[in-house]
Order: sequence, then structure tokens, then C-alpha cells
Amino acid sequence: MAASKGDLLEHFKHLQKSVDRSGGEAILSIASFSVLIRRGGEDKVLTPQFLAVTAGVRQYTQTFGMNARQFIGWLPYYNKRWEIASSKLAFKAYARAHDIRTPDYSVDPNVDMRDVIVKRSVSSFGTWIRGPFKSSGDTALDLANGEYFESLIRGKIIKAWFWNAIPVCLEQDTMPTLIGDGISTLAGLVLRRLRGQKRPLSDRSRQSRLEKTAIDKVSQMAAYQGLSADTVLPYRQPLLADFRYASELALPSYRQVVNLRARMPAELEPQLTAIGTALWEGIPAGARQDTLFTVDAILDADNRLWVLEMNSNPFVHPLVYTLVIDSMFPAAEPIPVVAVMH
Repeated sequence: MAASKGDLLEHFKHLQKSVDRSGGEAILSIASFSVLIRRGGEDKVLTPQFLAVTAGVRQYTQTFGMNARQFIGWLPYYNKRWEIASSKLAFKAYARAHDIRTPDYSVDPNVDMRDVIVKRSVSSFGTWIRGPFKSSGDTALDLANGEYFESLIRGKIIKAWFWNAIPVCLEQDTMPTLIGDGISTLAGLVLRRLRGQKRPLSDRSRQSRLEKTAIDKVSQMAAYQGLSADTVLPYRQPLLADFRYASELALPSYRQVVNLRARMPAELEPQLTAIGTALWEGIPAGARQDTLFTVDAILDADNRLWVLEMNSNPFVHPLVYTLVIDSMFPAAEPIPVVAVMH
């Protein structure tokens, strides 16, 4: 079974394996959660990062404090940032200029586009996304807040990790779908899906907010498909319920993790290689070397990747640690050659 980024023990296991392979030793500070890696006369430090919630706002922090909700990995630096990973519109322009396939988009409030969603150029955690809409004429853009139209692409949801230009691993999710039972409304199916999952929710108010958010999103999806949250789906009829990465309605059992260093799907190898190289070269020279980034993408029915955005400060996947440690300390043995699966 492939490693899960949300499992703390997987982070420890893969980091320890990578450190052992380098011939060093790792020492964890409980006070800060930083890791000192020592090999011979060299000492280097890995900085932790956490997802924290302050006054209801989610943010990343390196402080191991009471507001920390989740550990999201170690890196030999903290919080690198650059324009094409901070501004979605800057990313879109860069992608078009460098032959990276990305969904059509427009900042023109009068543009005529079909099957669109509305995003903000600067946002995180999937916030401030509206739609989908059958037509761009069905809603107005808030240009003051950087909104733009983007074509909705259906397919599998992909998040891929890159160390420098090297594709390391990816997660693949199916867009969440609700299946009718001929009795329950769409809102009822949402509640059943959420209450059937084991989520670490600490209080009833958080559960209520999660349920309201999910029902609001499904209401938008239903309206796009000519239905409403009160619609009773016929028995076994499917309905696309969301298109976002890490949706509340995603089924964890459907997620696939692929270690691209061990098994590179043949249909993705040239695409991921080209994407990694082009985006790595878009990082400013001073921050480019030894940097982790992710891309969010959709894999369509023809196995084409449509890249949505680049993330400069991502949740670290445990499978990344081998390349991180090899960059800090030359490996005692060569990294295995990637096998391309035909």
C-alpha cells in the first residue's frame, strides 16, 4: 500500500528510511518538531510545517503550538513563494506561453463561454470557487477581487508532487458522485455520505458547518444539472456532486497514490516530464534549486492532463523525502531508475 500524506507514521517511516540510506541519523525535537540530521561532521535541519486554524482561518505555520491541527511535513526550508504559484492568473499566462495545457479562461465579464466555474486569482484551500454555470452569462464577475471564468473540465482529479523538475508521486481521485436510492433528496444523500465517514471533528458546530458547506456545493452542482438539493434521484442514477480536490464528499477508498519513481504510467510520463521542467524553470533562480512544488490537474478521458495551478508551499508527501535527503546529503547508493509502465 502506498504512503498516505495524512499519516504521521508514514512521514516518520519514509524520513527514517531516507536518512538511513544516506548514512546519517535523525534527531527529533519534541518542542519544535524540527529534525536535526547528522552525518559525519555535517549537521542539517528539516523545518516542520503545520496546518493551523486561528480565528476560524486556516493557514500554514512552522510553529508547533496549540493552534496546530495537522502536521504537513518537513522541508529544508520554510515558505518559499513565487508569482506563478501565488497568482492563478499569472500561472495561466505562463502556462499558455510555455505550451502547458490548461483550461480556457477569461477575465472579460462579457465573454461568451459555456460550462464554466468562477475562481479568484489569489485564494487557497479551494476557497472562493463558484459554480459551475451553464454559461458565463449566468453570473457576474467580481473583478475587484480578481475573479475570472474557467472552463469546467471533467475527469480524474490529480495532484502531483515535484522535487525540482522531477515528478515524484501523485494522488488520483474520482470526482465525487452521489447515487440515487429513489427515496432520499440530494441533501439527504450528502448528509448520509458525511455521517458515514470517520472524520476527526471535535465539536458539533464544526460538523454543522461541514454539512452546510457540502450541501451548498451540491446545490450548485445540482442547479448546473437542472436539479436542486430537494431533488430525489431515481434508484441508481448518478449525479456529479463536486469537482474540487479534497472535497468533503470524496471517498477516501477511491484515492490512488502512485509512486512515480517506481512506476511511471506511460501515458503520463512525457506530460509530467514536460510540465515539471517548464514550471521548475518558472521559479525565480534564487529559489529554484532544491524546491518542492505541486500541480493540481484534471486527467480527462483521453489521458490528457489539464493543469489548473501550481502550489509553492504544499503538504509534503512522505514519498518526497528520498529526494529531499539526497539533495541535502549525497546518497550512499544511486536512486533507482524509473520504470515506465506500458
